Amino acid sequence: MYKILPIGGKDYKLEYTVEASLYSDCITELREFLGKTSGAVVESEITENMNDEQKATVRSQLLKNVLSGMDNLPKTAITIFYAGLLEHHGEDGDRSVLSMKDAKNIVRQYFEDHAEDGTDNFYDLLLICMEQIGADGFFKRTGMEKALTEGNKKIKEPQDHKKKASGN
Repeated sequence: MYKILPIGGKDYKLEYTVEASLYSDCITELREFLGKTSGAVVESEITENMNDEQKATVRSQLLKNVLSGMDNLPKTAITIFYAGLLEHHGEDGDRSVLSMKDAKNIVRQYFEDHAEDGTDNFYDLLLICMEQIGADGFFKRTGMEKALTEGNKKIKEPQDHKKKASGN
């Protein structure tokens, strides 16, 4: 179900369903952002059997990854916001958002509208989008959830290339 965002006197519907899933830049930005910013969560698993020097090296790289993800926060937020507008406002909707430029103009207006409440920033915009992504089951719908879950399982090597054992 969509979320209504009143911006500049117009109600925009934010929804992450078919149109957002077909916008490949959205998937790419989400994957890269989450990949770069979630590493710290699994640090203890990564460094479990390492010495102190190796742990320090891993921590340093994880910090660089997190900071790199934050460097792209504005671009990520606008890309994901744009994808969420496509269902109702893109080519198959009311056609009020047909380009990234349209989305940027809406974000500018959103920032003006929210200057007083302190949510006039890309981080808060991304949080709104991520909440809606969760509410819409976007990761499940796109298959990303399943791919991540199954990606952690050991993939069996195909056996068709091996010779069959003889029964003698």
